[in-house]
Amino acid sequence: AEQRREIEGGERDKEMAGALDRERKALSQVSMLREENSTLNSRVQALDAEISRLETRLEHSSSQLELASERERNAEEQLDKALSLHARQLGVRQKREAELEQTVADLGAALVVAKGKVEAA
Repeated sequence: AEQRREIEGGERDKEMAGALDRERKALSQVSMLREENSTLNSRVQALDAEISRLETRLEHSSSQLELASERERNAEEQLDKALSLHARQLGVRQKREAELEQTVADLGAALVVAKGKVEAA
């Protein structure tokens, strides 16, 4: 009976040693997983900060784009107005040139008539 108790006690000691070994391994794994979790949480925080920074840059770029588009529209409107004004001024100039050419032609014809009268007289 005593021998049997020693055998059972030895088996129990082996089981306890195995259980302690498994517990140590489990605790070691828990520690590693906590460390990995901490590392991943730090990485997530860094990525969240990067996302926030990029969103801010995107908002800034979008507002700059809107301002540039508005300036471009204003510049196009001013160019259109200048082009219209130039076209009107060019039309007025061409009309005046035509009138001036007609006046020169009329004066030339009047000069020929006047010379003819002078020569006839």
